[in-house]
Amino acid sequence: MAATKYSHPFMSGLKALPEGHEDDIQQIKEWMKGQPHLPYISDEFIVLFLHSNYYKVKETKDTIECYFTLRTNTPDLFSNRDPLSPKNKAILDIANMVAFPDKTSEGFHVLLYRLSDFDYSKLNFADAVRVFCMFNDVKLSEDRLSDGYIVIFDMKGCSLGHLTRVTLPALRAFMNYIQVRDTVFIIMYVGPS
Repeated sequence: MAATKYSHPFMSGLKALPEGHEDDIQQIKEWMKGQPHLPYISDEFIVLFLHSNYYKVKETKDTIECYFTLRTNTPDLFSNRDPLSPKNKAILDIANMVAFPDKTSEGFHVLLYRLSDFDYSKLNFADAVRVFCMFNDVKLSEDRLSDGYIVIFDMKGCSLGHLTRVTLPALRAFMNYIQVRDTVFIIMYVGPS
């Protein structure tokens, strides 16, 4: 994996790195040099991981390790990321993924996920997890260093048939992704009305 270069996590750049964390960044960089299975990542990427771990170095190292291990162990979720590919487009055709334009009073971004087509036979859960991860990666890139996210899953239209489409490997990868992703997520499930 070391041949891959992850240098630009933010669409518009971070502008200036937060002050007072130069030693933390250097410590992570030195640690990563001794981890040949990890890719090169830019200082901006390191700051994103540090920020998500409240600038605690040990926790940041653990998150980096888990994040890139997840990417390595579940390539189906982190490849084929063209939104116009047939598999991804099929998910985008049956689901709404929306970022609210305003933050909460606490500074959190709000993301809403829901089905727009309730036909469970159209759902491929592994593909849905990949598209969810794609959307979240875009949002994290656009939002830069966020205080966190409130993620709402609107369950309207979900049925037992949808549950039969869930595969355990994709569910496990999804749960790991949420736990190790680069920022705080508050997950809410809204039941059918």
